[in-house]
Amino acid sequence: MEQYPEIQNNSQLISLLHQMQEENVRQRRLLERQCRLTRLLGILLFCFTAAVLSALLTLLPRFTDTLNEMNVVVANTQEITEQLKSADLNGTIQSLADTLDSIGDLVDDSSESLSITLKKMEAMDIDTLNKAINDLYRVVNPLASLFSR
Repeated sequence: MEQYPEIQNNSQLISLLHQMQEENVRQRRLLERQCRLTRLLGILLFCFTAAVLSALLTLLPRFTDTLNEMNVVVANTQEITEQLKSADLNGTIQSLADTLDSIGDLVDDSSESLSITLKKMEAMDIDTLNKAINDLYRVVNPLASLFSR
């Protein structure tokens, strides 16, 4: 026994046994602490796993719905693309240009007619027209009073 010094008497043996007992108590406390921490870590890992599974179960239907909506949008986009490919855009644009030209011609014709009407109204002698209306009033007024009696 070269590792341990020789024990000379019982008091040294008892002292050594007390030291071993204290060391065992300390190691036991450390092992209990390690066991509690391991259990706590296990519980935390279980909670984390449960939270991840819960999130997946909650988000999976939404994700599936989103993918389905995206598929519908892609299908609609493809359908619109096919319709645009088959559409006669040049003919439609030409038809629109012709319509706009027709509208321009109508506006020009209307402005010419309006201009002619304004010239005729300016050419009218308003004073002579007012005098004629007054003369007519003077003639009709006695006749109106004759018939109203």
